[in-house]
Amino acid sequence: MHQPKCLASVAVAAVPAALIALSAGTAVAQPPAPPTPSPGHATKLPIDHTNRNCDGSVASPNGTGSGTGSAVFNIPGPSGPNAPTQANAPNKIIVDVSITNATPNATYNVRLIQTPPSVNGGAGDCTGVDGTLNTDASGNGSVNVQEPVLSGAHDAFVALNNTTAPNTDFYTSPELTF
Repeated sequence: MHQPKCLASVAVAAVPAALIALSAGTAVAQPPAPPTPSPGHATKLPIDHTNRNCDGSVASPNGTGSGTGSAVFNIPGPSGPNAPTQANAPNKIIVDVSITNATPNATYNVRLIQTPPSVNGGAGDCTGVDGTLNTDASGNGSVNVQEPVLSGAHDAFVALNNTTAPNTDFYTSPELTF
């Protein structure tokens, strides 16, 4: 969780080597503005082999995986009879991650990355593994990851890296604004 810059294809176990190997990645045009969920409502985003920097911007090269999937983000909002009028900030991010047709019988590290990278006292949130997703013989798997909203965070995305091929077999979701 303490690297200020990383690419989606960075594996936590190999951060220094991966950062050196991939630091030449070229930033490309930013996609449209991220969606913003209503507090207490889920938002489903696709997962694909797009590579992202720690700030969520698109980078190259893309991953080589052939899987597809989704990340369902839930940013719990205020609850109770006055929920629609309460202005409490969310305090947790919950994401259900599913993938199909990925590498069979593989383990993917899953990171829920909150942005901007200046969150967490400037340490960022790019390298901490928040869960693992294990695929079956068909390359299908799912996992639920949760973490507190970090001070200063206003966007989040997920990144999955195959533990045996972290720099090539990876997936990310677009950013979600909250």
